[in-house]
Amino acid sequence: MEDTVKGKGGSTLEHADLEKKAGDVKEAIQSKAESVLQEGKAEAKAYAKEAQHKTVSALSEKKEQAVGELGNLAQALRQTGTQLRQRDQNTVAQYTDKAAQQIDRVTGYLSNKDMDQLLDEGEALARRNPELFIGVTFGLGLLAARFIKSSRQRRHSQQPAAV
Repeated sequence: MEDTVKGKGGSTLEHADLEKKAGDVKEAIQSKAESVLQEGKAEAKAYAKEAQHKTVSALSEKKEQAVGELGNLAQALRQTGTQLRQRDQNTVAQYTDKAAQQIDRVTGYLSNKDMDQLLDEGEALARRNPELFIGVTFGLGLLAARFIKSSRQRRHSQQPAAV
């Protein structure tokens, strides 16, 4: 077997030179691949962080909407309690007042916590009581489905009929 190879321009390359050049090319390719991989990881982390920020921001907006709606619900319950008392239905009025107080407590709790705190507390609750978390999640899913269904029905009933 011959240890020399004719290269460009008729030069002779030794087998050892070819192995060295192949090794250099292999190292260069590995280095470039590692560099590309690190850049990809950094970019993926940046996208994940941006997505997390957008999600927390959207959840914060929804939390504020929920706080407002809960405040409206508590106010409506207080008004209902007042009307019930005027009709001498004090027992039912007491229940509506208690419900309004509980909703006010929840509203205050949500108002005083930022989204990160609420998410951390939700995660801790889910770890301590997974069955409760699954049940609550299921119930919220049913409520959301019901809300979406009724919203869709209202939207279709409000559209003018095609001529």
